[in-house]
Amino acid sequence: RRIIVTGNQDGGIRVWRQDEKGGFQIQELRAHDKTVRDLQVFLDKAGRLTIVSGAEDRNLLIWREQEDRWFMVQPVAGYRDEIRKFQAIQDDEGELTIVMGGSMDVIQIIKQGKGGSFSIKELKASDVTGTPLTGLQVMQDKNGLLNIVSSRGTEIKLWEEDLAGRFQVRTLTGHARR
Repeated sequence: RRIIVTGNQDGGIRVWRQDEKGGFQIQELRAHDKTVRDLQVFLDKAGRLTIVSGAEDRNLLIWREQEDRWFMVQPVAGYRDEIRKFQAIQDDEGELTIVMGGSMDVIQIIKQGKGGSFSIKELKASDVTGTPLTGLQVMQDKNGLLNIVSSRGTEIKLWEEDLAGRFQVRTLTGHARR
């Protein structure tokens, strides 16, 4: 059966679960004070949901479904910018890597470690001061290393993680309007 997760202007998140008759039962989750800007959903091996949500209230939240369909909420501390774009990757152990950016010239990589603690790494995202992030894509290669593409206006940057956890950055050209 289908599960759909939506964010709303009132800060709510709704989990829509299709029932046997084809209708939907709606469960409402509340913790944000402002519009939910973005969310990402994962399903674990047991069929339980993990939802990552970011809102205009500058809160990034991780919602983990428990066996009784109740959700445990974990805020991610340390992000100080508005949340414009993020991408999350969940590994086989259920731990998350979240890459996010906002209006500041920084991209943050937030990695969840064992026990639920987070480490945050900041990358200078742009030489274009004051231009909000317009695009963000994250890919993980077969070695678990991140490749991040960010865009601000006509500036495109490619960040490639090496085996030591450092990022090499290249500015790509040819994306300007003609």
